[in-house]
Amino acid sequence: MKIIGAAIIALMLTTGAAQAQDAGAKDFKNRCAACHKVETVIGFTKKRTDAKERTAWLEKKLAKHNAPDAAQRARIIAYLEAQRGSSK
Repeated sequence: MKIIGAAIIALMLTTGAAQAQDAGAKDFKNRCAACHKVETVIGFTKKRTDAKERTAWLEKKLAKHNAPDAAQRARIIAYLEAQRGSSK
């Protein structure tokens, strides 16, 4: 029974993460993709190896550039971080 419970929790966490990624991808598409490719934005972030510094930099840029909503910025940043991690 413990194994099933753990599997259900893992599935819920994975599904939540997948839904968050989908939302971030959608926000990126709606707010950024008309002018920027994901790879290009990730390239800009490669100079910032510290995750906190990178997040702060993205937060500042997105707030002034094309994502005034804080929740939307957070989803876009999380999406970019995930894409950055998968592009190593």
